[in-house]
Amino acid sequence: MRRQGQGVVRRAWAVAAVVAVVVAGGCTGEPGPAPTAAEVTAAVTADPSPAPSPPPRPETPERPEAMSEPTPEGAIAAATYFLQVYDHAFSTGDESYFVALSGGDCLFCSEAIAEVAAMRGDGSRAVREPIDILHSSATEVRADEWFNVELRVRQGRIDVVSSTGEVTASAESEVVDVRLAMSWAGGWTVDAVDLAPATS
Repeated sequence: MRRQGQGVVRRAWAVAAVVAVVVAGGCTGEPGPAPTAAEVTAAVTADPSPAPSPPPRPETPERPEAMSEPTPEGAIAAATYFLQVYDHAFSTGDESYFVALSGGDCLFCSEAIAEVAAMRGDGSRAVREPIDILHSSATEVRADEWFNVELRVRQGRIDVVSSTGEVTASAESEVVDVRLAMSWAGGWTVDAVDLAPATS
């Protein structure tokens, strides 16, 4: 598997798609009726609702010891950790752990990094339930060097929240098949990622 960005289905993992709903929401291009003077007065004099508190930021995922070796088991551990730091990046705005595993030619990686930066710029972030690995397998393409990993993952609900903690968009839980092309050169690099909704 060396395809990058071809037919990739981001779905619930695509926080940018959820954010796009927020941007597009309410922009129909057709102006609504002008408010009456009474409505304007009521809006000004009404007591504002208290702003919600921002949810706590998650801790950094623990790097598994199993990913210290170029084996199928090590590849699975590294791929799992990669998805955990992916979630961590969107939840905290800190993509450094994700970047450390991302290959320079990984289109999925570069798109995710750009999305995190955009959300950090407007003060929003994702509140995500932890992923659950339902199935995993790895194939050693070239001994101690190239590996293909397949993970079936349940991604929990995702809420996009503003800097004040207000939920601005959501995506429901989904089961996704994740296929990763990975290489080892003294450490792991994710070279390509394909996502697709689980079908069976």
